[in-house]
Amino acid sequence: MGTPTLSELIARLLKERIVFIGTPIDDAVATETVANLLFGHRAALPNARIGFDELWGGSTSSPRQAQEIARLRTEFIQQMAKDTGRLPGLIEGDMKRGCRMTATEALDYGIIDTVVEKLS
Repeated sequence: MGTPTLSELIARLLKERIVFIGTPIDDAVATETVANLLFGHRAALPNARIGFDELWGGSTSSPRQAQEIARLRTEFIQQMAKDTGRLPGLIEGDMKRGCRMTATEALDYGIIDTVVEKLS
């Protein structure tokens, strides 16, 4: 077995709810940490509507800002592909269409892990 990547190591630690971050926390580290903490615990009520949009469009005030938006969009698509098992092109197309779904459809898509039928 080879050396795990940083993402794989973080995922393993978070699976056991062990959180130690030995690096400066920037937006990317914070996003990955929260995403891994939530993975496996993403739920929706039966009558919820879930969706995602092409949120990062329109004009920007600077080329640097546009570059950062493009980077974040790419990271989002890659993470969604990894979490859902779907192709990045499909996710990108669904984003452009403003994908909306029921809780059951979101479960099938891989966005959530369970539909909460009854609170315990």
